[in-house]
Amino acid sequence: MNKRERNRLRNRRRMARIALELFLENGFDGTTIDEIAERAGVSSRTFFRYFPTKEVAFFANQEERLGRFQEALAAAQEDESAYERVRRVCLAEAARYMEERDVETRQYEIVMASNHLLAYDLQLDQAWEQAIYDTLVAGGHAERVALVVAGAIIGMIRAELRTWFRSGSDYDIVARGAEGFEILEAEIG
Repeated sequence: MNKRERNRLRNRRRMARIALELFLENGFDGTTIDEIAERAGVSSRTFFRYFPTKEVAFFANQEERLGRFQEALAAAQEDESAYERVRRVCLAEAARYMEERDVETRQYEIVMASNHLLAYDLQLDQAWEQAIYDTLVAGGHAERVALVVAGAIIGMIRAELRTWFRSGSDYDIVARGAEGFEILEAEIG
């Protein structure tokens, strides 16, 4: 990555952080692009060079997380099946949710209050499901099996996260995620 790309990434992350702070303060619908740009010290036009929509700015941390998830899925450990890798990487992601639980919980509340964000969140889930599917297919699973298993894993993750967020994020989501995988393995296996 050259200096220009690093600067662009740093500026994008800074604006995403500022946008998220405003969203957490005022809600998604209560925050304008002009307010984000003003607090970031840029023009609205500059904002749009980094984010095509306000939704993309809201989910910027999720898009970075997806990139890390895809990279982790590509890194197999010795003697690890594709399914075991998916399980390991998903549980590592759950640990990151634990580390950032306050922001994640607040962000979830904002998503639940906005139909626009709910729709965008579902689109992001499709990208996560695709990453899982790709890993399973590359690991030798038949396409149909990979499709069903990837969908089941995403459904389990959504159910576990929804329960965790509604509880106030007050328990170990990694342990619950591991239990969720055990349920899938018992029912699918």
